[in-house]
Amino acid sequence: MSAANAIRYHIVVRVLREYLRPQYKLLLLTIAANLFVAGSTALLPWLVNLSIDGIFERSQKHLLYLLPLAVLGAMMMKSLSTYVARMSAGNINLRMSAQLERELSGNLIRSDLARITAAHSGQFLSRFMNDIPVLCQSMSLSLLNITQHLLTVIALYGSMLYLSWRLGLLMTLLVPFIVYFLARKGRRAQNASNARLAESASFSVRVTEILHALRVIKAYGRENYEIDRAADAVARLKRRDYISMRVRNAAAPLIEAIAGIGVAGIIFYGGVLHFNSQLTLAEFTGFIAALMLVYQPLRGLAGQHVLLHEGLAAAERIFTLLDKKPRLLDDADARALHIKGAEIRFENIRFHYSDNEPVLHGVNLTAAAGKTTALVGASGSGKSTLLNFVPRLFDPDEGKVMLDGQDIRHARLSDVRDCIAVVTQQPILFDDSVRANIAYGKPDASDAEIEAAAREASAHDFIKALPEGYETRVGEGGQLLSGGQRQAVAIARAMLKDAPILLLDEATASLDSVWEERVRVSLSKLMRSRTVLVIAHRLATVADADYIYVLDKGRIVEEGSHAQLMAKGGYYANLARAQFMSE
Repeated sequence: MSAANAIRYHIVVRVLREYLRPQYKLLLLTIAANLFVAGSTALLPWLVNLSIDGIFERSQKHLLYLLPLAVLGAMMMKSLSTYVARMSAGNINLRMSAQLERELSGNLIRSDLARITAAHSGQFLSRFMNDIPVLCQSMSLSLLNITQHLLTVIALYGSMLYLSWRLGLLMTLLVPFIVYFLARKGRRAQNASNARLAESASFSVRVTEILHALRVIKAYGRENYEIDRAADAVARLKRRDYISMRVRNAAAPLIEAIAGIGVAGIIFYGGVLHFNSQLTLAEFTGFIAALMLVYQPLRGLAGQHVLLHEGLAAAERIFTLLDKKPRLLDDADARALHIKGAEIRFENIRFHYSDNEPVLHGVNLTAAAGKTTALVGASGSGKSTLLNFVPRLFDPDEGKVMLDGQDIRHARLSDVRDCIAVVTQQPILFDDSVRANIAYGKPDASDAEIEAAAREASAHDFIKALPEGYETRVGEGGQLLSGGQRQAVAIARAMLKDAPILLLDEATASLDSVWEERVRVSLSKLMRSRTVLVIAHRLATVADADYIYVLDKGRIVEEGSHAQLMAKGGYYANLARAQFMSE
């Protein structure tokens, strides 16, 4: 077995085991319904044979009443069975799609931040919007149609052999040619589908970028440029669609051509048998009826074979993503985290992103319990990276992050994150109500607790003035609120969680002077009696910090209070004077 065939085999086995076996009742119902479809279809050539033999050749009048009823019964059975088969297969499609979407969503949410940020969000979106529908539709329709068509072909072939075993054996000679062409088209279909899904993912990336950058596009007058880029992406995608369509549609004409050869051979050989008194008109007519009926399921098998390979291509892309397990997981012997004062200590931290240059070089620092510790330095000096280590969004390559003397790598991840609240420069809000956004870190909070947190964050008054108060939806990313309002909601969220550790990343940098002062007052309340680790480029915001660490190129170059660092006249003092002159 070749490597490609081995991959296809394992994908099929995995789909059957993990996604179709749990639906075994619906599978059995689909197969049973398809058996009735096949049986009722195979019954029709017999009834045609009986009609010609009994009514037209033997003039048996009673069959004039019985056979039409039998035909009607067979057709009714076929119609009802087809409906049941389609509904059960459609239900399998929906359940399989839901399972895949849940698993993929959970995988992305649990993934390491480094992995997610390394790829474009449009790539992940494409898995949901393109790959999962292709896989589920392929599997459910293939299950429905392949079983139905295959059983129908087998049943009709049995009818053919019953009516004329000589003509039936002649039809058997066509099978190797059909199998050969289907296998060849299947491989081409999978390759074409792989290319098409990859191009579709690129198009999703393009659309996502346009939506996120629309303000910049318009501000710089680049609409026509982006329209041209989008048109190029559409053209590439449609070229792939055309190739996939061409491969898919090429199967049926091949089957038709082979079937044409078969029909021509049957007519010739049937005539020879008739002249030799080895085939009656009724048998020949019934055989031709079976032959005409078998044409449609044969054509369907050709199309489903191609569709199945398209599904395998989608499954390979989905499973590649699902099989990437997060590295940041609880140890097998992870222990409960016990927080008393919430001291944070970084010990000999070294870290680099992927194959890039090291970001941190043996950093040692301590954020004292109940105190405010500031990280200062130029962009790229490693401040945000250090902050990300505390909630274990990343793990250092070397060194330890200790909370009250406990290595967080050996503590339960949920315990670590339960004791931390975060307020960032660009507050992250969800397209939900204000109430839900505030309660995000404490979902079971009462209305009174939520409103109390909002009052502490100076947010209650403007929230009450919103159209639906606390039930007002904030829009995607909170875009229906101003920057200051978004930050106030984020601070209220942190206040409600009431965690012993607070991480602040330039929480006031993007605000106007009015909101900056209001947010600063709210933050001062939030910071009381907590261990605070704060990043700030504007040194005026960290002047009151209990201790300041100054980083440069991944190393601590100075440390001390604001007054001590200014008195040294070194790196920090130069930064402070430069900012003062600039302001």
